[in-house]
Amino acid sequence: MESINRKISNPALGSRGFTLLEIIVSLALVSIAVVIVMQLFSLNLRAIAASDGYVNASANAEAVMRAVLTDEDFPDGASTSGVIDIYRYESFVAKVNEERNSATNTELYLVKVVVYWRDGVRDKSLTLNTLKLVEKKI
Repeated sequence: MESINRKISNPALGSRGFTLLEIIVSLALVSIAVVIVMQLFSLNLRAIAASDGYVNASANAEAVMRAVLTDEDFPDGASTSGVIDIYRYESFVAKVNEERNSATNTELYLVKVVVYWRDGVRDKSLTLNTLKLVEKKI
C-alpha cells in the first residue's frame, strides 16, 4: 500500500490532467473573450446603420439643394418643405450683406437645407449651407 501512495504523489510522474478549478477558470476566460468580440461586432453594426442614415440624408439634402439652386424663380421661392422617403426637409433662401451689394450689380443669397429623420427613438437632422451670387434683375 505504501508503494501505491508513493507512485501517485511522486512529482516525477507529473500531473495526469486538469483539475476542475482549472477547467472552470479557462472556460470563464474564453467566455469573456467571446462576449467582448460579440459586443464589438454589435457596435460595428450599429455604426454602419447610423452612417447609412447620414449618407441617405446627405444625398437627399444635396438633391433638394440642387433643385433650389437651379430653380428659374430662385429668389422668389424663399422657403419650401417636403418629404422624401422617411426624410423631411426644409429649405430657406435669404439675402446676405445687402448693404455691401448695393453698389454692385449682384445679390448674395444664403441657401440652407435642413433634413430631419427618425432613427429608432432619436430624431436626427443634417444641415447644408451654401451661398449663391445672382445678378440683379433690372
